[in-house]
This record gives sequence, structure tokens and C-alpha cells, in this order.
Amino acid sequence: MNVYVYWNRKDLDCKKIYHCMSPNDDTSIISELEKNNHLCIDRVTTGYKDVSWVEEKINKNDVIIFCTHGTPEEVLKYRGKPDENVILISEDNLHILDGKIVLAFCCSSAASLGKKSICEPYSCVSFVGFDQDILYDNGSAEKSRHTIYLAYKTAFSRAIVYAAKTKCSVHRFKIILTQMLRYASYEAVLNSQDQSIATIYAGAIAGVVSYGEQERAIFS
Repeated sequence: MNVYVYWNRKDLDCKKIYHCMSPNDDTSIISELEKNNHLCIDRVTTGYKDVSWVEEKINKNDVIIFCTHGTPEEVLKYRGKPDENVILISEDNLHILDGKIVLAFCCSSAASLGKKSICEPYSCVSFVGFDQDILYDNGSAEKSRHTIYLAYKTAFSRAIVYAAKTKCSVHRFKIILTQMLRYASYEAVLNSQDQSIATIYAGAIAGVVSYGEQERAIFS
């Protein structure tokens, strides 16, 4: 399989949460993804305007993994200024996901965009993502931010590695991702002095959804 990863490293939260996409991280999943796939990772660290270069990468690959921010209607390049266009994928270019299996690790993008992607006139094969926000702060958890980031990173990396090793279906991946988020959140709460972080993960756990072909293997 040809696998493309778009990793927003411009924003600190995305840099930390998705650091499993770095070869220098102790939870790195690169070697596992490279075993039976052709892997391409773009690590975005600076701003840009034209998204055509990303669209070209998406066109050439079968499995698309977004590690960035999102809204119900969009996948975003990164967090931007109020007057800055930071849209990466929206209804305007949603056809770019036709024929693809998408894993969208970004807030809320499955709520509307993911649903639309698998319905006519679009033809995304499968879209796995979140219809709620992936929260990392409740207004009082600044001292626990590292623990929160680590829990998400651990859950996401374990779920992707499971899918790569077992060649599981989209439906199975959704179940495993939800379970991994639960396990990682329990561990985070046990290891933190701030018990209020228990509420942070609830939305992400409840928000895992999958649309399109459910029995299709992600990494076939």
C-alpha cells in the first residue's frame, strides 16, 4: 500500500501528540508502517498558501493519515491567524479523497466532512475520524499537558501499529482505537496528580466514528 501522512508540526500540540511519526520517538511507528507499505510523511513546520502539493501527494497514495487540526467541515493545514486561509481539505476539494482510505486524527472533521466524503458525488472508500473535539486542556490542566499529550500519542500509535500488523478492517480499527484511547486515558489519570484530566478524554473516546466500507482492510 502507498501511505501518505500529513503531520502538522507547526503547532506545539500537534507536534507533541503525533510525535510517533518521528523516527526519534520511543513510540515511533515508522518502521512498522514501512514493513509492507511505501510510506511518505510530510512534516509541516512553516506556513504556506497553495495546497496543490499536498493534493498531488494524496493522489499518489492509497491510505491517507491526517495528523493536524480540524473542524466539522474541514481538515486544516495548521492553526492560523483569523484572516489566514488554513483550510487543507473542504467540500471544495473533497474529491481528492475519492478512492482513498482516510484516517483523520483531527478534531471533529468526521462530523460533516467525513460523512460527505463517502456519499455521492464523492467516493472516499472509508473515513475514520472524530465527530467531536480531541481536547487536551480543560482550563486548569496546564501542568498535566505532557501527560495528556502522551496518552493521545500512545493510543494513536498503538492503534495504527495494530492495524498495520494485523491488516484489520476499518470497523475493527475503530473499535481498537476507541479501546486504546480508554486504556491510555486510564493510565494517564492514574499517573497524574490532577484527577480533573479524566474528563478531557471523554469526547475523543465517544467521538470515534467510521464511514464507508467497514470490512475493507486498511493496510491490505
